[in-house]
Formats: sequence, C-alpha cells, structure tokens
Amino acid sequence: MSLGEKKLAFWRQGPDDEALREKLYSAERRIAVIRLGIIALNTATYFALFDRSQGIEWLAWAIIAIAWAYGIWVALLEPYRKMAFLMGAVFTAADDMALITLWLLATGGYDSPYYMLWYASIVSLAFRYDYRRTVIAAVVDSVLYVGLLGFLGQLMAHPLEVILRVGYVFVVGLIGAEAAREAYNQVRLRLALRDEVRLLKAGEARLEYQSMHDALTGLPNRLLLHERLQSAVASGAHDGSMAALLLLDLDYFKEVNDTFGHEWGDRLLQAVAQRLKASVRDSDMVARLGGDEFAIVLSALQRAADTEIVAAKVLASLERPFEIGGQSLSVRGSIGIALSPRHGTELDELMRRADAAMYTAKEHRNSYATYDEHTSDVSTERLRLTTDLQRALETEQLVLYFQPQVDFSGEAGVAVEALVRWRHPTLGVLEPERFIGLAERAGIVQQLTDWTVDSALKQAHAWAEAGRPVQLALEIPARTLEDERLPQRIQAALSRWQIAPEQLTLEIAESTLVTHAGRALRQLDRLSGAGLGLSLTQFGAGQSALGNLKELPLTQLRLDRMFLADMPRDERSEAMVRSLVGLAHNLGLELVADGIDDEAVWRRLQVMGCDRGQGYYLGKPMEIEQLEEWLATSPWAAHRRPARPRRLPRRLEVARA
Repeated sequence: MSLGEKKLAFWRQGPDDEALREKLYSAERRIAVIRLGIIALNTATYFALFDRSQGIEWLAWAIIAIAWAYGIWVALLEPYRKMAFLMGAVFTAADDMALITLWLLATGGYDSPYYMLWYASIVSLAFRYDYRRTVIAAVVDSVLYVGLLGFLGQLMAHPLEVILRVGYVFVVGLIGAEAAREAYNQVRLRLALRDEVRLLKAGEARLEYQSMHDALTGLPNRLLLHERLQSAVASGAHDGSMAALLLLDLDYFKEVNDTFGHEWGDRLLQAVAQRLKASVRDSDMVARLGGDEFAIVLSALQRAADTEIVAAKVLASLERPFEIGGQSLSVRGSIGIALSPRHGTELDELMRRADAAMYTAKEHRNSYATYDEHTSDVSTERLRLTTDLQRALETEQLVLYFQPQVDFSGEAGVAVEALVRWRHPTLGVLEPERFIGLAERAGIVQQLTDWTVDSALKQAHAWAEAGRPVQLALEIPARTLEDERLPQRIQAALSRWQIAPEQLTLEIAESTLVTHAGRALRQLDRLSGAGLGLSLTQFGAGQSALGNLKELPLTQLRLDRMFLADMPRDERSEAMVRSLVGLAHNLGLELVADGIDDEAVWRRLQVMGCDRGQGYYLGKPMEIEQLEEWLATSPWAAHRRPARPRRLPRRLEVARA
C-alpha cells in the first residue's frame, strides 16, 4: 500500500488510538482559532479598506454575522467530534469554502476567481498534509495576485491596499500551512505508530513462536511439549482415554557429530525430525528436547498397546539410512514410554518415568520399554549408584585387580591385564559392567580412566623398581576416545611413573569401532604414534568388517571367549579359531585368547600357534597381594622372563623399512 493509500485509509477509518485522536482534535481547535482570526481580519479589512458601495453591503453584513456565529460555534462546541472522522473534515472544508465564496461576492466580485483558486489550492494541499507545497502555493498565489492587480491597473492606485491584501494572502497561507503541517505530522506519527505496532505484533508473534519451537528443526520445544502433555492428560481424564509420553534418545548420533562435524549433525537432526513427524498422527505432537533427545505426545488412546505400535513404527523409520551430503548415515533410537493415568498424571512424574524406561531401553539399543515398577527400582538404583560412584572416586573405594596373560611358547614372561573394581560399602565388589556406563552418562568416565591408568602405572613402576618389569594391559572405555587430550594425559602418566610406552597396551572393544568409528581411528593413530600398544578386544564377535583391520594401527587381537567355549566339542568352532589365529599372524599381530578355562582349550590353542592366553585355567582376576603370591608360586609364572617387547604395528614396520 502506497503512502497516499495509507493516508486515505486513515482518513476513512480515523485513528484507533484515543490519545492520538485527541491530538488531532487539538489541531482542529487551533484551526478554529485561526478561522476566528481570519474572520476578524476580513471584518476589519472590509470596514477599513473596501469600497462597500461596490459590493452587496447587506450580504456582507449577513456573511460577517454568519461567519462569526459559525466560527464561535465550531470553536466552542466542536461539532467535528460528533461526526465520522472524514465527514468532519469535509464538513469544515465545505463550510469554509462557502463562507469565503459568499464573502468575496459580498466585498467585490472581481476578486472571487482569484480567491477561489487560492482557497482551493490551500485547502487541497492542506488536506493532503504537504507543508512544503502549501507554503509554495501561498507564495505563488501572492505573486499571481500582485500580477493580477498590475494587469487591472490597480497596483499603484491603491498601494496600501495591495500591500495589506498581499500580506493577508501570504500570512493566511502560512497560517494554513502551519495548521496543515500540524495535522500532517500527526498523521505521519499515526502511520508510523501503526506500522510499528504491526511490526511489534509480528515480532511478538515471531518471538512467541520461537519461544515455543526448536530453532533447528522447527519442532515444538520443551515448553510447548509440557502444555500439550498437560492438555492431553486433562482431556484423557475427561473422556476416559489415555495419553502417552514417549522419550526418544538417538544412539550413535554423537559419533556422527564427531566424525563429520556439527553441520552434518544438524542436517541429520532435521531429517530425523521429518521422519518422526511422518510416523505419528496429525493429532500427535513430536518435540525436540535438545541435543539428540526427542519426545512424542500421544492423545486419545484407547489401548496401552497402541503406544508400543507407535514406538515400533518410529524405530522402524530410523532403520533406513539417511542420505546427508552424499553419505549414508545410520542412527538408531531408544524409546521410553509412560502412560497417563496409569503411570501418573503430573508432568514431572511422567517425564521421570518415561526417562527411566528410556534408559532401560538403551541397555538393549534400538528398542523401546514401557515403565513399570521394576524400571523404577532400576532407575532408583542407577541414580544411587551414580551418586555413590562420584563419592567412590574421592574416597578410595576403587581398586585394581590383575589377571595374568601367559605366553604359549614359554619363552616370554607373564603380562597382566589391569581390571578396575569398585569395592562398594554395601553391595560388595562390583565389576566394570555395573558402573562404566554410569560413569559415561554422568560425565566422569575420563576421571575414572585417569585413575585406572595412573594406578596401573604406579604398580608397574613398583614392579620395575623391584627388578621385575611386567607388560601391562588395560581396557579404556569407548567414550574416553572422545577426549582429544587422551594421548597427552596417558603420556603424562607414563612420564610421571617412568614407564616406557612399549610396556603399556591399551585395549579397545571391537564395538567401539562401530559406535565411534571416525574419532576412534584418529585417536588410535595418535596413541600408536606415541609408542603405545593397541589391542582389539572381543575380536570375532561380528560387529566390525574384517577389512577395517588393515586400516587400524593395532599390535594385538584378543579372541573373544565365545569362540573358545565350544571348541573342544565343535569342529567348526575349532576351524574358525584356527582361521582367526592365522589371520592375526598374517597381519603381523599377536593373538591373545581370552576365556581359557580348561587344559583342553589351552593345548589346542598352543598347537594352533596362539601367542598368549588368559582365563581362569591360568589365573583368575586377583588383587595385588594375591598376584604377588601367584607370581612367586604358580607354575605358569615360575622361571619365566619378562614378556618380550611387542612387535610393531604392521603399518609402522612397513614405514620404518
């Protein structure tokens, strides 16, 4: 809409703001005063200068009387207040036009055409609120008037009258221009205010939307989720239906972020949001809580089983790879379900219980779980253990156990694997499976890893001081590989305890290569470059491609115990183990068999050429005092030299050659 159209719309509708309306009425009052001034000037000019015999004297008297009555009436009673806004403007303009026309006729007709032109231009320009053009019009009209008098031969005949008339024309023009400017400024203010209000309203609507929606995905955020969940719960209480809250946490999303960067991670989240929306009804809500966490509110449910159908559909929608930037990216999800009113009606209660169910689902990956009392017990225990674990790091409740690794050839000495245990004050000795995941979720896994590395190297230093250097191995949690400073931290610990890097082997689970592929490979290269040994545990469990082995800077493979359990009774298992031993040796890697629990397995592995073995047949995990006794008395440890230095990773051997 153009400015002229805006002005026209304004005059038709009038101002909505009462304060602004009063300002415009104030301008009308000023114009009414100016009108009285003009009437007074006309009256004085008529009696002082005009030749009343040339006009219609009785009409002049009548017009003077009418003008004074009209001017006083408008100034005192303000009739324009009782009219529509546009009608008030037209009314006063028409009245003024009629009065000035009659007045000109009454005082000498020859001036009528000029004054008609003058007044029409002044009123027209004032009505359009153009101050500059109104002043110009007054000047031009004054010049034209002087020219007209000169043409009629009256310019020199009545010089005082000419001066008064020109001054009158110009002054009245300026007064009219000032009134026009006042009204123009008010209209401009009104239009600006209207535009500003419109912008403010649009901004408020935008801010309200932004406050209720996630900026990245456009999904509702936690605030709008709470409102919708509250509405669904209330609606269910009214009509007897159920509402459900599903909390979804993406698995392996952090690995995508770490490998490809946050831009790809953001694009993946946007694609996930679209699939989630397509998996539910239009009446349901999908929200993003933050990071890789989403929530779904289902309303008007008649059966609890319907929630599991939706959960399965959502998980199925994530199974198809996402094409991002020419790459196929895969993520999975874990879903926790809480129902209202079965599991509660309070929002916080439903959130807590859905969250507890989600963590139960995460233990199995790519699954869903519905809250129950057992879930509550597990969640409560998990929270209590997390708190206890943080205290355990400060109160020396953690302890190292050691399990021997024996060389099959008998030519190399014993190596040991350091295993962290938690001596809980009420639950007894807990193995890592009970608390490593808690440490990762609580964000203290690096602190736990630092304690393990430092304590193990401290013990290795004590052995070296006693003239009994021991090859040391310890497993590091998968999440630790996300710490870019991991190599520096381990090197600092090695330097602190004066242990050569070749004496330490870090064990990485094969599953880590699946969940932390990009970051893991970069960290392994840095750790290998620092001279540390690297061992791939759980080898053969089937989670990573064999082709990946040639890209990894490994020095050792640890054969998973699942292959050894059936080997004495199953020829296929034995053939598979033999193949894996050959594969490791062909890659230039040591092979450590984990889970040797009897002599038969030991002897078969010895015949196959396996390098080292570990298991209860050789020695169970034990504390340092028991290990010292084992080293002194066990036939496996008697008369054995320290473990030989590891062979270099195959890639490094080729590089050094």
